[in-house]
Amino acid sequence: MKCNVNTQNNELLKAFNTYTNNYESDPEVDALKMQYLISAREVVQNYLGYRLDIHDVTEDHVFTGSNDIYLREFPVQDCYSVKVNGEYLPPMYYSLRGDHVRINDCHCHCHGEVEVQYCAGFRKIPDLISQTILRIASLLQTEANGNIGLTSKSYGNDGSHSFLNYTNYSKYLEPLYPFKTIKLT
Repeated sequence: MKCNVNTQNNELLKAFNTYTNNYESDPEVDALKMQYLISAREVVQNYLGYRLDIHDVTEDHVFTGSNDIYLREFPVQDCYSVKVNGEYLPPMYYSLRGDHVRINDCHCHCHGEVEVQYCAGFRKIPDLISQTILRIASLLQTEANGNIGLTSKSYGNDGSHSFLNYTNYSKYLEPLYPFKTIKLT
């Protein structure tokens, strides 16, 4: 397909180094930092309900006469092709309308199997989403070092207890609510 898939990992790693003020770099350290970033991105993607990175998609639908075919991935960047019953529709017969493809001329293509090829995801991930990924990755890194999540209580001569508190990311994800979508099945 035609989606210009570019990995944003190097940019994200540079931003993470700046965010954490940790510029230590060797293959092992960079791989560990990327694990934190990928895990944080997955937390954000699970919350939002869609993949963030730009990617190609091929979807099959059943066309029942409605002129609109709603696409499952978000945000849709471009539509490359539409096939109805195995035959390509010329681009003048369909148009991309945000989250769906509209068949402009339905008189001869109103029923059957439809395959849509398109590009979805962000070409540039919005700053608020990137910032949230960096925050969660930083928490994962700090948690892995044992610096958060542990609380200790001392009872004088009777000893002490340690409590383990797992990180809840909901307060970091809340600002992303406007980006959230309901995933179609």
